[in-house]
Amino acid sequence: MLSLTRPAIPPDILRTNSPLRPLGFSDDRTYFSVVNNAYRDLETAGHPNAWLVMRGSLNTGFRFTRRLLFDTGEKSDVDLAIVDAQLFEQARRLGVEIRGGGRTAPIRSNQLRPLGLEPALVRIQAAIGRPKITFMIFKDWGSVTKRGEYRILP
Repeated sequence: MLSLTRPAIPPDILRTNSPLRPLGFSDDRTYFSVVNNAYRDLETAGHPNAWLVMRGSLNTGFRFTRRLLFDTGEKSDVDLAIVDAQLFEQARRLGVEIRGGGRTAPIRSNQLRPLGLEPALVRIQAAIGRPKITFMIFKDWGSVTKRGEYRILP
């Protein structure tokens, strides 16, 4: 049986989190189903301490690079961060590119399975139908907060 018990989020991190459903989800039921299933998939893959964090246009309402509103012209992609020091170290050992600030580059398709992330990605893709979903792994909460807007998924 899965416990879904993760470490507590530091209080100064939590205060910036929005409780509202992000863009890109048809309703609250879909949103919470996707989130709960993704956490189960992470726990099953051996990452019980991982936290999911949404970044990008589903969170901010606009595309950073082109300053377009969410879903203008085409469906926006999904940028998900996973905060977990052990998974970060596993990714580093696997040869995933490490970028400044304690995070990986977006996880490539051939890296998903060895990290145990493929089931979560497939399930999220099927539930919300976005054209591109990317995972990046962050070493710690400090690495997340210095990168700008984010939303901790409950």
